[in-house]
Amino acid sequence: MIDIPYDIQMAEFDFTYPTEVDLPGYNPKGNDFLDEIWEIGKALDEAQYPVICAGGGIISSRAWENCSPLLKHIGYLLSPL
Repeated sequence: MIDIPYDIQMAEFDFTYPTEVDLPGYNPKGNDFLDEIWEIGKALDEAQYPVICAGGGIISSRAWENCSPLLKHIGYLLSPL
């Protein structure tokens, strides 16, 4: 987890997207993430006490109302961070 101070989060600054980005270690396999999704689902299904930790993005995007009933329906605990 990376904790960014509130004053830094709210600061305004000029930003220009770079034309190239070099991220060592980031090697996406393309757009086919179905296998990874199945692996995550299997791991959650096999977990004795599955918990989903949702960050501030789910709250600020107002997705909390959609996520919470789904997780309660399937029996998972949602822990907002």
